[in-house]
Amino acid sequence: TFATNYPNCTKISGYLTIGGTPQKPSDIHNLRGLGALTSIGGYLSIVDTDDLRSLRGLEAITSVQGLVIIRTGGLSDFRGLDALTSVWGDDMVNDTEDLKSLSGLEALRDLNGLAGLSRIGGLEIFSNDVLRSLSGLGALTVFRGGSLIIKDNRTLRDLSGLDGISSVGSEWAPGDLRIEHNESLRSLRGLNALTSVDGENVIN
Repeated sequence: TFATNYPNCTKISGYLTIGGTPQKPSDIHNLRGLGALTSIGGYLSIVDTDDLRSLRGLEAITSVQGLVIIRTGGLSDFRGLDALTSVWGDDMVNDTEDLKSLSGLEALRDLNGLAGLSRIGGLEIFSNDVLRSLSGLGALTVFRGGSLIIKDNRTLRDLSGLDGISSVGSEWAPGDLRIEHNESLRSLRGLNALTSVDGENVIN
């Protein structure tokens, strides 16, 4: 295991990918062997993990360059990432079949396990059929450039959870605001604090 082979490893300077491929999903069941990790210099990617039910084991991680969660059929929430406060690049959550909110992910129902996240470089949330809420992102206040894209989330009702974001993109890192094809979205409530977008603004 990782803990046995690298007992003193607390930081990974590069990328950490957990999972398999669409053709051959990983059969990994738990992440307990990663409990000593505190930071990842590259992207933390969790992809094609049908049997992974929890992110517990990642509780000590406070910062990553980017976070990618794709095709995690067995994951119900993001609990385990509660200590994560900084994502310096993009955060992408898509094709999570059972995600219902961003609170703690319940066969990925929410993002509540990201409640400590306050800084991010870009955020894309798309193609999550049962995602209803972004409330787990309530601590997010610093958007370090990059785009905010929320697209094709069929049951998302409003944008509450993004209330702390006042700008998207910056002079040195332009970013678009794209809110598209969210069938149940009836209100932009949650974007009340937003005052500037340094890029395209697309809402439909």
